[in-house]
Amino acid sequence: MKRFLVVFLTFILTVFALSGCADKTAKQAAQNGEDINPTAVLKAVEAEPNNADTINIGSVASEAGIGTLPKIINVKPVQSDTLTMSAKAGVFYKALAANNKIEKGNDGLGIYKGGKLAAYGNKPLRIASYAALAELVNKEFADGGRYAFPSDFASKENAVAEDTASGMGGGGGSSDHSQTNLQVEGVDEGDIIKTDGKYIYVSANDGILILNADLSKAAFVAQPKNTYINEFYVDKNRLTVLGNMYKDDEVTIQENQNGVMTKMVMPISKQFTCATVYDTADIANISELKSYKIEGYLSQSRKQGNTLYLVTTKYIYKDSGEGKEIVPLYYDSTVGGAAKPLPITDMLCLPYPSPQSSFTTVSAIDTAVSDKAAAIEAFIGGNENIYMNEKGLYLISSQYDYSDQNWNVDTVINSFAVEGLKVEYKATGKVGGSVLNQFSMNEHNGYFGIATTENGNNRLFMLDEALNCVGSVENLAEGERIYAVRFMDDTAYVVTFENMDPLFVINLKNPAAPKVLGELKIPGFSNYLHPVAEGYLLGIGQDTTEIYKKDRNGNEVVIGVQQEGIKLSLFDVRDPANPKEADTFVIGENGSYTDVFYNHKALLTKPVQSLFGFNAALAYGKSFNYMQSALIFKVDATGIELKAKLSAKENANNDYTLYAQGRLCYIGNTLYYVQNDMITAYDMQTYKEINSQNF
Repeated sequence: MKRFLVVFLTFILTVFALSGCADKTAKQAAQNGEDINPTAVLKAVEAEPNNADTINIGSVASEAGIGTLPKIINVKPVQSDTLTMSAKAGVFYKALAANNKIEKGNDGLGIYKGGKLAAYGNKPLRIASYAALAELVNKEFADGGRYAFPSDFASKENAVAEDTASGMGGGGGSSDHSQTNLQVEGVDEGDIIKTDGKYIYVSANDGILILNADLSKAAFVAQPKNTYINEFYVDKNRLTVLGNMYKDDEVTIQENQNGVMTKMVMPISKQFTCATVYDTADIANISELKSYKIEGYLSQSRKQGNTLYLVTTKYIYKDSGEGKEIVPLYYDSTVGGAAKPLPITDMLCLPYPSPQSSFTTVSAIDTAVSDKAAAIEAFIGGNENIYMNEKGLYLISSQYDYSDQNWNVDTVINSFAVEGLKVEYKATGKVGGSVLNQFSMNEHNGYFGIATTENGNNRLFMLDEALNCVGSVENLAEGERIYAVRFMDDTAYVVTFENMDPLFVINLKNPAAPKVLGELKIPGFSNYLHPVAEGYLLGIGQDTTEIYKKDRNGNEVVIGVQQEGIKLSLFDVRDPANPKEADTFVIGENGSYTDVFYNHKALLTKPVQSLFGFNAALAYGKSFNYMQSALIFKVDATGIELKAKLSAKENANNDYTLYAQGRLCYIGNTLYYVQNDMITAYDMQTYKEINSQNF
């Protein structure tokens, strides 16, 4: 009985002590050095959701077996029901989990509500020092898990805004020429073959080969040693070449048996993404305008107006403790000097820290002038794909978790506002599942749509500008996976596949309640969807046939599906509730392939004449005899018509290795087919050969 009275009195005193803090803000209590109970913390944060000041909370009233918590950085919710506290490694604030309003993260390194790291609020935190960065990275390597942010890790330094770029002139050549097949009109994408209507630019070994319309050599722009071309841009007297450069570094870091960081000499190769801008106003005297190098590999790039946006990723290796050894190095010719580490003020600490040991960097480069430095924004975490329109840049990465005997994956989205050289972080969000490619994403009227697949569950989410989910469609063709997506204004088209090819038509006009309007099931599947005439959609993919077997009762049952030739489908979606396959065309047999399946830029389009073209490897017979051919189709509301099948040629001369093999472009009425290190020109009326050039 005496023991019970002691416990009861202790409980009453504890309640009194804790309730004494409830009316105070977390900030005031922290300043007074007072203890704060979990309920008070929640109330205080909810009462001050827009407080821009950092709320530092000192030691917390402990409960049995909990212990104390060091300072917590910037406790500030994104949503009123969201709270995150990231503390020094090894100290877990278990008390907050008891109130059922927040949950402890799977990694045990922080407190999460639905996984949202709300401690960062609507603005990112900037890393306080190189040393703090090194502490974070080394802890991540030691735990093999998600980053645990130390209390002194971040500061609240604001980013420095840059001026937007000015316009530039240029011109010349035919206005009727092929353009790179783009996802978003006005947002250019790099490629390995382009034309400006006067010249044809093709990636070749160690440089860019520039040809006249008659296929004579106009120029060759050589690249530095150990540089390999990824893609390039051509626009208004500018050639911008993106490539990878490899440089040996003799110093790396290791940890000895006593846990002491030491240096050892071992040659390793550092990878740099290089962007070199050339002035091509005088094709006979091409000059370098500016160059930029950033450590890491090229993830994606886009170009809008005069501004090139580079998204690069660098893997992080264990650091000696100084921090500067792990941040990406960069070089900007407008500044000069040797390559140097990114300033710590350019490093962002964002919500949902990625488990990937990497940095992602967004570099904005003005390609018009030579004296304007690049603007740089970087954050800890990986990047796998991007979507960009005229106002925003969205970077995505995956987070994996193994539970219930399944690998579960979430997609993290980081959005940035872009305007010229100004790149400004906006928001972070997360949805379940993984995306197929860039066409799985779209922004329209302030809402971001994203389609994902996870363990046979296909979904489409609609997010607001803060990347909070406002609506979704779940369980599209359960058990299958997404093969193609196309967003068009207030409508999304989604293709899934397992045995049949369902095409879903989804109305997005009300983002809070997206709705499947219609569904079409047909044999085969589409890997890529492209708008054609109004109310029609072209699908490019593969045909399929079902494989049957008789059961013991003599009934035929489907036991599998065999892929067949390349299939073009013309979808009539004028009635969204009743989509139809208006026409089909199948060419080749099992094993046939085209790069368009996985690279939309391999598709040639000539909208005025409703022409579409691509290179294909057509398989015939059981021995898989392949025939490389350029296929030209006319596709409109009346159907699909094969206009030409142009066989590839052999080439005995290989002075240049053309990386754009099997690609098409046109100038005026002349079609150019790059094949086996040679280029052949054809008349687009008769498709008869005009001339050919070996390289």
